[in-house]
Amino acid sequence: MRTKVNPETGRLDLVGDTLDLGPALQGVWSGSVTYAKGEVVSYGGPLYVSLADANTDHQPDANPTWWGEVTQRGATGQPGVNPGVTTMVAGEALASLRVVSVNATGHAVYADAQVDALATSVIGVTLVSVGIGESVSIQTFGVVTDPGWTFTPGSPIFLGINSLLSASPPLTGWMVKMGIALSSTDVAIQRQLIVKLA
Repeated sequence: MRTKVNPETGRLDLVGDTLDLGPALQGVWSGSVTYAKGEVVSYGGPLYVSLADANTDHQPDANPTWWGEVTQRGATGQPGVNPGVTTMVAGEALASLRVVSVNATGHAVYADAQVDALATSVIGVTLVSVGIGESVSIQTFGVVTDPGWTFTPGSPIFLGINSLLSASPPLTGWMVKMGIALSSTDVAIQRQLIVKLA
């Protein structure tokens, strides 16, 4: 399923099989920036879409007439509904925050930019570490965070070596763009580009 942000409603509309925010994604919200209708920001975890032009200094979580919430983060304790997370059975032991694909038997396995079947079936990023045969939560779109990351805000993020997220695209195999860095530690997952390299 491919979706896009509808600036009239602030909701995701079905278009195909990925969340494609493209140039609308502006990064982390700032009160000093003026946003146009349809532009998307991150604030406190969720993504918000601007519902009007000339949107300045209206905090997204406190101004529903200016901002529509696109994604929601689960509540502390009992998890909330998160349309950007899916659960699958792990086909191998998986570490958290790794890019995964679906293998021929329908299980989640590490993605690999050098293997056609594992580069072209990428589904998202693991949120927890699990053993083989266990259920794994996978972020298919929305924001993932790791305090150990040091990405440059606004930079594209790719499937890298060892199934890690990387700011450097591969030189061979497949280039899989996984999303964009919202901050040094936050990445908006929005897989939208898969290119076979020479």
